[in-house]
Amino acid sequence: MPRKATLARTGPPSPGFHAVRTPDSTEEEPRVGLEISAGKLYQLLRCGAVSVADFRCLDRASKHHVRTLCLHACAQRLHETAARTPRRRYPEYP
Repeated sequence: MPRKATLARTGPPSPGFHAVRTPDSTEEEPRVGLEISAGKLYQLLRCGAVSVADFRCLDRASKHHVRTLCLHACAQRLHETAARTPRRRYPEYP
Protein backbone atom coordinates (compact mmCIF):
# COMPACT_ATOMS: atom_id res chain seq x y z
CA MET A 1 0.00 0.00 0.00
CA PRO A 2 1.56 3.35 -1.02
CA ARG A 3 2.26 5.87 1.70
CA LYS A 4 0.32 9.08 1.72
CA ALA A 5 2.18 12.36 1.72
CA THR A 6 2.21 14.05 5.11
CA LEU A 7 1.76 17.73 5.70
CA ALA A 8 4.90 19.56 6.74
CA ARG A 9 4.02 22.55 8.90
CA THR A 10 6.12 24.88 10.94
CA GLY A 11 3.04 26.31 12.64
CA PRO A 12 -0.67 26.68 12.15
CA PRO A 13 -1.71 27.74 8.64
CA SER A 14 -2.34 31.44 8.12
CA PRO A 15 -5.93 32.40 7.36
CA GLY A 16 -6.56 32.66 3.61
CA PHE A 17 -3.64 30.42 2.61
CA HIS A 18 -3.72 26.78 1.62
CA ALA A 19 -1.59 24.24 3.42
CA VAL A 20 1.33 23.15 1.24
CA ARG A 21 1.80 19.41 0.85
CA THR A 22 5.37 18.20 0.68
CA PRO A 23 6.26 14.56 0.09
CA ASP A 24 7.56 12.59 3.02
CA SER A 25 11.31 11.88 2.78
CA THR A 26 10.62 8.13 3.06
CA GLU A 27 8.12 8.17 0.18
CA GLU A 28 9.38 6.35 -2.93
CA GLU A 29 8.78 7.23 -6.54
CA PRO A 30 6.27 4.85 -8.20
CA ARG A 31 7.90 1.93 -10.06
CA VAL A 32 6.86 0.34 -13.35
CA GLY A 33 7.52 -3.30 -14.26
CA LEU A 34 8.63 -3.40 -17.88
CA GLU A 35 9.84 -5.90 -20.46
CA ILE A 36 11.71 -4.66 -23.53
CA SER A 37 13.38 -6.40 -26.45
CA ALA A 38 17.17 -6.56 -26.46
CA GLY A 39 17.29 -4.83 -29.86
CA LYS A 40 15.22 -1.85 -28.68
CA LEU A 41 17.26 -1.55 -25.48
CA TYR A 42 20.46 -1.58 -27.56
CA GLN A 43 19.08 1.24 -29.75
CA LEU A 44 18.19 3.31 -26.68
CA LEU A 45 21.59 2.72 -25.08
CA ARG A 46 23.44 3.50 -28.31
CA CYS A 47 21.74 6.84 -28.91
CA GLY A 48 22.03 7.81 -25.23
CA ALA A 49 18.27 7.99 -24.62
CA VAL A 50 18.59 5.64 -21.64
CA SER A 51 21.45 4.79 -19.31
CA VAL A 52 22.02 1.64 -17.27
CA ALA A 53 21.81 3.89 -14.20
CA ASP A 54 18.13 4.52 -15.06
CA PHE A 55 16.96 0.97 -14.34
CA ARG A 56 17.85 -2.24 -12.54
CA CYS A 57 17.78 -5.83 -13.70
CA LEU A 58 15.60 -8.33 -11.88
CA ASP A 59 17.72 -11.44 -12.48
CA ARG A 60 21.31 -12.46 -13.25
CA ALA A 61 20.65 -13.46 -16.86
CA SER A 62 19.13 -10.06 -17.63
CA LYS A 63 22.00 -8.30 -15.89
CA HIS A 64 24.54 -10.23 -17.95
CA HIS A 65 22.67 -9.48 -21.18
CA VAL A 66 22.35 -5.77 -20.34
CA ARG A 67 26.05 -5.59 -19.49
CA THR A 68 26.91 -7.06 -22.91
CA LEU A 69 24.51 -4.69 -24.69
CA CYS A 70 25.96 -1.73 -22.80
CA LEU A 71 29.54 -2.62 -23.70
CA HIS A 72 28.64 -3.01 -27.39
CA ALA A 73 26.64 0.25 -27.39
CA CYS A 74 29.50 2.14 -25.71
CA ALA A 75 32.03 0.71 -28.16
CA GLN A 76 29.79 1.70 -31.08
CA ARG A 77 29.40 5.26 -29.75
CA LEU A 78 33.16 5.58 -29.25
CA HIS A 79 33.78 4.27 -32.77
CA GLU A 80 31.28 6.76 -34.23
CA THR A 81 32.79 9.63 -32.24
CA ALA A 82 36.32 8.71 -33.32
CA ALA A 83 35.22 8.56 -36.96
CA ARG A 84 33.76 12.09 -36.75
CA THR A 85 36.71 13.61 -34.90
CA PRO A 86 39.50 14.82 -37.18
CA ARG A 87 42.82 13.20 -36.45
CA ARG A 88 45.51 15.35 -34.97
CA ARG A 89 48.47 15.89 -37.24
CA TYR A 90 51.83 15.94 -35.56
CA PRO A 91 54.79 17.74 -37.11
CA GLU A 92 57.39 15.50 -38.67
CA TYR A 93 60.84 15.69 -37.15
CA PRO A 94 63.93 15.44 -39.34
